[in-house]
Amino acid sequence: MKKKSFGSFSWKVISLHMITYMIAGIIFSSLFSYEQLYKTGGLSKLMKDFSSPWISAGPSLQLIRGFLFSIVLWPFYDFIFSRPKGWTLIWLLFIGFAILGTTGPTPGSFEGIIYTQLSIKEHLIGLPETLLQTLSFSFLLHYWNNHPKKHLTILSVVGVALIFLMSIAALTIKK
Repeated sequence: MKKKSFGSFSWKVISLHMITYMIAGIIFSSLFSYEQLYKTGGLSKLMKDFSSPWISAGPSLQLIRGFLFSIVLWPFYDFIFSRPKGWTLIWLLFIGFAILGTTGPTPGSFEGIIYTQLSIKEHLIGLPETLLQTLSFSFLLHYWNNHPKKHLTILSVVGVALIFLMSIAALTIKK
């Protein structure tokens, strides 16, 4: 397998992270009423209110996080993308290092359960979203990288543009 350029790989990582993050956020925020949930209990002291401009900007700011992911994954490119089920390696890295094994006490993590005052429900409520988002990101990244298609690049540009437009619109409306 021929290694792609970092720029091409980075765009795939950034755009897929932003798109899967936005879709998962919309779905699970609606399913679990995050806006209301963040106003009560321990999460009210941890999470910003939905009226915060940071909440509106958050999906667009995922561009930075996606770029960070591309930098971290790049050295393992050959190892991951030469395997038929290499997407499982990406997903396991997320589960182990970014979801359950974080170095800080985040909700849903091992450290969070030990060191925070959040209830078990508050720890578990966000796990379906993060597990499904990272699963879909991992699978789609592996697929797109191994099956490059021009229409996927076009869809990614449209998706990222829509995310930026929605963030701008939300910030403008909240003023």
